Order: sequence, then C-alpha cells, then structure tokens
Amino acid sequence: MSLALLAESMCAAGKQYSMNVRDLRTLCIKMVVLSLRYADRRRIWDALFPDDFVDWDLVQRGGFNMLGDLHIWVPLLELFSWEGLERAESGPNTSLSVLRRATRAHGLDVGTWTLPCQLQIAQLLHGIPVLQVWQVLTCRALKRDTHSQCVLLLAGLSDNQFTPAEYEETLRLILGKALLVDFSGLEAHLRNASMRRADLSEAFKLKSLSSYHGRPRLRDRARATDEQKVQLDVTLGTWESYVGFCQLHQFPNVLSDTVKKRLYFLTSQSQWEWRPFVGHVMRYEGGLCERIGKYPVSRPDLPVLQQVIEGLCMDGTPPFEEMTAFRNQCFGSFPVSSFQRMTLTQVLKLYVCAYQNPAYWKELWKLQLCLISPQIIKDCEAFVEARPFAGEAFMALLCSM
Repeated sequence: MSLALLAESMCAAGKQYSMNVRDLRTLCIKMVVLSLRYADRRRIWDALFPDDFVDWDLVQRGGFNMLGDLHIWVPLLELFSWEGLERAESGPNTSLSVLRRATRAHGLDVGTWTLPCQLQIAQLLHGIPVLQVWQVLTCRALKRDTHSQCVLLLAGLSDNQFTPAEYEETLRLILGKALLVDFSGLEAHLRNASMRRADLSEAFKLKSLSSYHGRPRLRDRARATDEQKVQLDVTLGTWESYVGFCQLHQFPNVLSDTVKKRLYFLTSQSQWEWRPFVGHVMRYEGGLCERIGKYPVSRPDLPVLQQVIEGLCMDGTPPFEEMTAFRNQCFGSFPVSSFQRMTLTQVLKLYVCAYQNPAYWKELWKLQLCLISPQIIKDCEAFVEARPFAGEAFMALLCSM
C-alpha cells in the first residue's frame, strides 16, 4: 500500500473526529490509541495527550478502528522505531517483555525492541487478524516465511493472561517512546491529501446542491448577476456587492483576498455586534478599521459568505458552550443517522449560518446541509432570539485559520 493512501486515511479520520492533523507524529500515535481494545482508550489518551482534543462522543458511537484493515496498519507500524527503549524500562514481567522472550524462543528476534513493540500494538488493535498481521510484520523484518513460527508464538502466548491495567501501562510506555523514522514522504502525502480532500468535498457538495435544486426555474433568470450588482453599486454609490465594498474602502495592495472576504463577512452581520472585532482580522494602523465599521452591508453576496463559512474548522479545538447548546436544542428534528455522523466542524458552520441575516440564513444553511424543515427553522430562530452570538469564541476560530 502506498503512503498516499495511508495519508488519505489518517487525514479523513482526523477531520472526522476533530483532531489536530498538523503534527504528524502525534497524529500517527492518536490513530493507534483510538483503535485499541482490551484497554481504556480515554485514560491512555489523557496520559499521552492531556491538552489535545478529540470528539469522544463521535468516537464512542462508532470509532473502533480508525484506519481499516491490516494493509493500512502495517505500513503505519513500520514507520515507528523503538531503538532507544531500554530493557529496564519494559520491566521483567510485563506483556512486552513476555512477548520478546517468546519471539526469541521461536526464532523471530531481530535484536531490537522495534519488532516486539509492533507485534504488541498489532495484538491490541480492533478488527485486525492478529496472526496475519504478525506474519506480515515478521516476514518483512526477517525476509523469510514465518507462518509456522507465528502460529506457535500466538499459541504459546495464549497461556499468559494480563489485565487491562497491565496492558495500559505497557501501551503508555510503548507509545510514549515511539519515534517516527523517515516520515518526510508521508508528510508530503498528508499535505496533498488535505488539499485533495477539500477539493473532493467541494465537488460533492456542488453535485448534491445541483440535484437538490432540480431543473432551472424562471426565478433563477430574474436574479441579479454579480456584474449587475457591481453596476448597481457604481450607479447608486452603494457598497452591497463584494467588489463595491473593496472599491469603497480602497484596501492596501498587501491585503490578501482572504482578509478582505472576512471583513466583508463581518460587515454583513446583523445579529451581533461585530465592530469591536474588525481589528482582530486586520492589523492596520490608521482609520481604516473605524471607516469599515461605518459602512455595514445589508444585502451581501452569498458566495462570499459561503467561502468564509466553508473555511471554518474545529480540528483540535474543543466546542464552546453556545455551540454545544445549539447542537442539543436545534438538532432534535434531524434524522438519527445524520445527527450521529455530524462532526463538530459541521455543527460550527451551521451555528454560524443560523446567526446570519434573517433574509439569507436559510440559503446559507442549505449550502452547508441539504436538510431543512419548518421545525428546524423554528428551533434555530428561537435559539438565536434567546441566546447571543459567541463572538469571542468565533473570532478566535476565524483568525486561527
């Protein structure tokens, strides 16, 4: 299996469970921790990554094996090395020491702790046939057929029983000492996989929207195009379109298009006080921030707002209080299958859509999720009316992208 498929699988799992996918070493270890059996995954996670976040609700509903079959797990395990592990650290009676003594007795020892650690992890993974994965790992390490030795090894280890606490202690030692050997190729593939996944997600969303909207309608021809909106701004001296907004403020040439779109997004907000946060988006000395606050947008370009919302992400960030309350109060009429598969990033995007201009928020909602009903509309509008928008938490996420 190529490194590209491994990177694609890890990127997909990391995005699904709201993990930070930027640190490659910790991402590989997190894949192992969340796929373990016979041990408490949450205690091991808290011991190794006390400050990192993962959506445990989604993990416990169906996340037993993060990556799939052994054709993905074997290349991942081969990226790890335990050359620096000392004999005294493993202990004389731990499951790892017993496993290494057994490999020596059956002629499967390669002189280091790397192979025993790989075999120990493979033994405790969910949904992996132990005999097959052991045979593949030992065959690649020793360059010979090891089927009979692996059968005898697995049969001999069946007499050794260890408690979950003993397995947890061994796994904390193994994963805490794990080193990635040469991961430059995997890192490049991981970056490419992230970009490719974003492109595929956009393509699937466009296809879903086209099937949702159906055949062209006469009302679509009556809508104003972007060129007509710009011409109307020029004629009337307004700034409703994105182009007219940029022409009005005459932004510096060094200001990126991303920052301009975020500023346009802020000026289109009508449900919360956005003016104090203009300086968070644009660090500019002078009166430009004050001038932007004087010209709000009442009829915004929805594609620009959609691009800003689409760029939001919750990877490695715990949900804030208002977002959790929004999920609990507004998703009661969702189908169970849709609710159980929904990630925190999707919840965040829908939360932001609900607080947009009352005349446009339903259109933005449908661009994110082709699922809306009178009950959903009623729940969202009641929530927006009852609870203020979490501006501080939202701006922290927006500026970190």
